[in-house]
Amino acid sequence: MSLENFKMPSFLIPELYEKVLIGAKTEAIEKKASKGKVLSSLGNNQKRVLLVVKEENAVFLSDEDLKFLTGILTACKLNMSDIALVNIFHYPATTYTELVKSFDPLITIYFGADDQQLQFPSQSDNFEISIQQNKTILLSHSLQHIANNIEDKKRLWNCLKTIFSV
Repeated sequence: MSLENFKMPSFLIPELYEKVLIGAKTEAIEKKASKGKVLSSLGNNQKRVLLVVKEENAVFLSDEDLKFLTGILTACKLNMSDIALVNIFHYPATTYTELVKSFDPLITIYFGADDQQLQFPSQSDNFEISIQQNKTILLSHSLQHIANNIEDKKRLWNCLKTIFSV
């Protein structure tokens, strides 16, 4: 039998390519919030980086936004294993305090999430890095907005360079 005629069984293909696109296997992880509700996240949170989005029409992110986010992570020398991604749209009563208790992040970046809903301990503006209880917080516009706005893309990148030392 030559390799030209070799046909790989279809069940082997996902196993061969599972790490190629994002660098490591990711999985949805569920964390319990303080009130007993379970928060579903994407990624393994290995570097304790929490990314919070507010996407109405997706479980986590649209394909386009996920591709854009993956590019951002790559530029910051991170991958999906390093972060936990939570879509706050599905948890409208969840607060900043509950997210911290559930994920214990060192760095939290909010993409389009409502700071009033999350009840931050102090006010801050978009693209303003703040440190609260030894945790770095950054508020930003949604990923879709940033992808289409060159000035905000530059502002986000300047913040990310500071946060991740890249």
